[in-house]
Amino acid sequence: MVNDVSYEDLRVKESNIRESLLNKYNSLNTYEEKLIFLYNVILKSQRYYYEYTKNELCNEDALDKLINKLRSTIINNESDFIDFINDNLIIPSNSGHLNLSPIKIVGQLNSTSSNKKNISYQVLNNTLILSVTSFSRKYLNEAEAVFSEIKSVLETNNVDNIIIDIRGNNGGTDEFFKYFSIFFNQDITFEEHYKDLFTDTEYHYKNTVITKGTDKSYSRYILTDENVFSTADTFARICKSGHFATLVGSKTRGEGYGSSIISLPILENNYSGRLLNGQNVNVNGINLNFPIDVPLNENGLIDFDNLYSTYPDIAALGKDALAVVLDLIEINRTKNY
Repeated sequence: MVNDVSYEDLRVKESNIRESLLNKYNSLNTYEEKLIFLYNVILKSQRYYYEYTKNELCNEDALDKLINKLRSTIINNESDFIDFINDNLIIPSNSGHLNLSPIKIVGQLNSTSSNKKNISYQVLNNTLILSVTSFSRKYLNEAEAVFSEIKSVLETNNVDNIIIDIRGNNGGTDEFFKYFSIFFNQDITFEEHYKDLFTDTEYHYKNTVITKGTDKSYSRYILTDENVFSTADTFARICKSGHFATLVGSKTRGEGYGSSIISLPILENNYSGRLLNGQNVNVNGINLNFPIDVPLNENGLIDFDNLYSTYPDIAALGKDALAVVLDLIEINRTKNY
């Protein structure tokens, strides 16, 4: 039986699973007990992916090997244990949505990034070209200001084509999606069928992620590459599946799936291990982040080949995707004369 669930239902489910797992984890006393627990949690989250990628972490003897390795490793404190988990469970998983993150950072992380804006745009003839390099929550304020500018540009210029360049975008939050409403003359709905890996139930999820923001009908194009990941992949996939935009470029890195991610605090004290990479900051607590569901295809099957990456409508085939779209727009303009 497949249940229809709302956004609120999913948040309640996440909270209940998180509370249950956290209570169990906090009841454990030894590092070996915690290792066994975390291994089983991660395996439940990643088993199908491990089987698909033939990852050794799903082998029958994997846990025994990890226990023996832990017993031969000097663990002086909780930070050492977190480093052991990172080295032996997180890094070998090769799964983008399985990771460790700080709960709270006190101090300023060193940054190697440039001063390049996250969002930039230009109008070329009758085409607006928009580049968004990240959907990270930290850029939401910038997005609100820039998209307000763009709305004014659209109102004062004869724009017929919208190119949204998300190449290199590793995702972030789907709160970004609301700003794209200025390009769409209808609501955009996200609808998928999932399997909950922790309750072994299936459910159907439908949510309006972009609301109508204009009466004008634009020709929309999205540029993708192999670095488009997570929420950026979700954006591309939603637009493609509903024929709301034409995707041009190459197959995405994917993993824009799963509507439920759990952040489980596995350390609530100060962390001083190797994850800091020499940064002069204080980290209070570490979260283990992992998905608790996977998408299913129309046959009710987990389909890594087709659901875990998004393929373009037009492959750039070694050419620059932007150039391909501009050429296509010019061809269409010539045909209309």
